[in-house]
Amino acid sequence: MERTRTWDAIVVGGGPAGLCAALLLGRCRREVALFDEGRPRNEMSEQVHAFLGLPAVSPRELLAIGRGQLTAYPNVSIHQRRVEEVGRSPGGFKIVVEGGAEFRSRALVIASGLIDRLPEVEGIDRFYGKSAFPCPYCDGWENADRILAALGTGNEAAELAIELRLWSDRVSCFITGDAPGPSALARMQKLGIRFHGSPAVKAIGENGHLSGLELADGTVAPCQALFLVDLQIQHDDFLQKMGCHLSDGGQVECEDSGKTGTPGLFVAGNAKKGLQMAMVAAADGIKCGAAANEWLLRQDEAEMNP
Repeated sequence: MERTRTWDAIVVGGGPAGLCAALLLGRCRREVALFDEGRPRNEMSEQVHAFLGLPAVSPRELLAIGRGQLTAYPNVSIHQRRVEEVGRSPGGFKIVVEGGAEFRSRALVIASGLIDRLPEVEGIDRFYGKSAFPCPYCDGWENADRILAALGTGNEAAELAIELRLWSDRVSCFITGDAPGPSALARMQKLGIRFHGSPAVKAIGENGHLSGLELADGTVAPCQALFLVDLQIQHDDFLQKMGCHLSDGGQVECEDSGKTGTPGLFVAGNAKKGLQMAMVAAADGIKCGAAANEWLLRQDEAEMNP
């Protein structure tokens, strides 16, 4: 029966951004359907950090809390199903989920986040979320005063290493490709950051705890917590198909509210360009939900006064 109706809004993605967009729209008494396949980007992490009011929860606990809040709104439904296709339909949008079922809505919010691509360093996956991280704002505090390192390519690796000096005075910079330029190398040397010119090829350690990185020249350099230069891709090509432009970092370039150039299409959270943190994604979802509701209000008014 739900497939035959047209929802006010469909939200694709059930992370902090998608849950908050659905929450705001639900509180506006909109009929909302949220679809999520249950693969949170940060599920390998032990805790979500820097989330005000929730100092010690796992990623799945955070999402469970959010889904629990949505149960208070009978006009919001959650479907744990993978969305395989999105597109336009007369009067709005349509999505196709696994199994072929089709759902329609007036507005569409894409909050499907990003997928982290790990560097080509042997064994790095065994440490991801435990002692190798994508975000120093999220995990720098917990690793303060340890032997920290940045891993990436070019000047971006140097910039990350320089930022890590906030949390430790023992910082190294490793590369997987091109070395930073002369100016960046000089800045690191001045700050006491050790640069390793031979590419990292293997992560060393036990039980998720890094002890060092093996380099292409055979040496092993110490490292207790590793931070990676952003390497991400969109979950699917939904947004490209809808005409959205992606930045070099793989995120959608749109208005701060999440409004895109396609009327009725909004993007929230890590899928759009901006700082990638759970609390930022949650706030972004609220903004996006408000923008979608305002757009729906204008559509309601136009239908009442043709």
